[in-house]
Formats: sequence, C-alpha cells, structure tokens
Amino acid sequence: MQAFFLRRAIKQSCEGQGYRVNFSKGIHVGCGMIDGEAICEPYYIAIELRSDGDYVSRGLGQLLEALAHGYNQASSKTVLPFNVKCTGFMSIL
Repeated sequence: MQAFFLRRAIKQSCEGQGYRVNFSKGIHVGCGMIDGEAICEPYYIAIELRSDGDYVSRGLGQLLEALAHGYNQASSKTVLPFNVKCTGFMSIL
C-alpha cells in the first residue's frame, strides 16, 4: 500500500515539472525491469521504487541496466517506516 502512495506522490511531482510519467506493471530494460519512467523530450529518467524489504543492490543493478540502455538519469525512491526520522530519497545521476 505504501508503494501506491509513493507512486502517486512521484507522479504528481514529476507532472508538475512537465514530465510524462509511466508506471506500468514493469518496463523491461535489457535483462532488468524498472518500475517507472519520467519522460520530457529528450530526457528519459528511470525510476525504481524500493520498499523496506527489497535489496539495495538489486535496485541499483536495475538502474545501471537502464542507464546502459539509453536513459539519461536514474532515480531510486524508497519508503521508510514511520519510526525513522530521515526522509528516504536517494538519487543517482
């Protein structure tokens, strides 16, 4: 359920900046699969959503695969439990 709200927040934020956002069931990129993409010609940004139970290395590998297949930027967004005080943003440029 947290991923739903994270997708919605990312979509609203990116669309406010003029990007088209696509969160389909999974976007195949080479041997990997990313969760979403933000497009504003000529820029393509790969988005990987990570829950607190996912492996960090798996998500980074998928983002590196996306960069190798033509995406300009890659971004990993994570949801942290409510008892953690910091925000969960990590971006790879």
